[in-house]
Amino acid sequence: MNTELLPGSQFRACYWLQASEASADTCLQHFLQQQSTVDHTLLISERPLAGLTPVAAREAVQWLGSETDRVIFDAFCGFNPNAFAQVCGTLRGGGELILLTPPAGQWPAFADPEYAALCGSRYDQQKLAGYFLQRLTRELQQALTPGTLAWFLPLPDTSARAPCHYPYLSQQQEALVASLVTHFQTVSLAQTLVITADRGRGKSASLGLALASLCQQQALTVCVCAPQRSAVEALFAALQRQLPEGVVQGSGFSHPALQVRFYPPVVLLQKRPEAHLVIVDEAAAISVTLLKAICEHWPRQWFATTLHGYEGNGRGFEQRFLQYLTQSGRPWQDYQLHTPVRWAEQDPLEALSYRLLLLDAEPPDLNDTDEFDALVYRSMSAADLLSDDALLHQLFGLLIAAHYRTTPNDLRQLLDSPDLSLRVLQRGSCPVAVALLVEEGPLDAELAEGFGQGGDVREAI
Repeated sequence: MNTELLPGSQFRACYWLQASEASADTCLQHFLQQQSTVDHTLLISERPLAGLTPVAAREAVQWLGSETDRVIFDAFCGFNPNAFAQVCGTLRGGGELILLTPPAGQWPAFADPEYAALCGSRYDQQKLAGYFLQRLTRELQQALTPGTLAWFLPLPDTSARAPCHYPYLSQQQEALVASLVTHFQTVSLAQTLVITADRGRGKSASLGLALASLCQQQALTVCVCAPQRSAVEALFAALQRQLPEGVVQGSGFSHPALQVRFYPPVVLLQKRPEAHLVIVDEAAAISVTLLKAICEHWPRQWFATTLHGYEGNGRGFEQRFLQYLTQSGRPWQDYQLHTPVRWAEQDPLEALSYRLLLLDAEPPDLNDTDEFDALVYRSMSAADLLSDDALLHQLFGLLIAAHYRTTPNDLRQLLDSPDLSLRVLQRGSCPVAVALLVEEGPLDAELAEGFGQGGDVREAI
């Protein structure tokens, strides 16, 4: 079977290599010998494989903003959902993801190293059912077409990408940049713009392209804010491409007509530097309290965020921050990007990552007029969620809407954590509220007695 993509394809492929732990390296080397040579390969593992230097799963976040041609994800070292989502986002169009796992029939029972983080100090005393890996295996088997050594995602038919002008990668991106520039130049001092998009749509690069265009008309001082500097790497890369006479200095960018400085959210609010414009990227991963404070201190702000991703979630951002903007009476304008620029539309790997990690999970659609006098209170187990994927989608969607930092790792915790129990309010078969209960302890008997007598917990830490 020929498993390579056609030259020039912007689809990303996914291969599932199944082997024993002892034979995994040999199996991977044999598979790579049949594949084309690529420039940038990222190995997520705790051990060298196929002569490659490994990057630990918890360090995968440092690769955000980078691009890779091939990602090898070694599940023998643990399947970390956040890391999997992160590295999928680094893979450019035409690239390939290789998932290396135990055989499908053995993987759910595999002693995954991630269990240690889920169970804490009581890990050795716990026998886990592996519900997350059971679901993962099931979804992979349903989504992928079997091959020989690998399982390969079929490529959907799609129309050619609409032409656009350099340096833009889509017509939507070109239109967005034009709108940002026009709005900044023509609207009064107080302005709030909100840009939302799924990953890979060119959102961060669009911000850099807009700044490069604006500084041709006037000198600007800009503050850029994000949860981490790597989240805005595409913004600074666009500035360097468009303004080659500018230089990156520390965590900022310096040009005769443009000074851009990066700040973490808390530092930005502590220092409160003067700026013509404040840009907040991945805003859904920042608390609404901080976002409100930014709105109230600087008159011009652009807030950009990923709708469905691992940095945070767009649903909570919509429900809390956008509602605040509307209720405050502050004028604001929203823009959206739908067309992917880093890979093809209907990309199979994007669809697979959403399916495996519920990145696009939404809460049930409830109306204000719905009656809630027939609610049923239920205790629900992870086994119940494993057997009802529609219910799992709805419950995880509720959790996403409830907290701005819900991530794919929380899905694994929901299914696998032995300390977690679930309580649900349902109207018919529809969940309308969910509570997660976490069993803590055990506490040392002497320590517990001290707390019972009014001791200060801070003195015991």
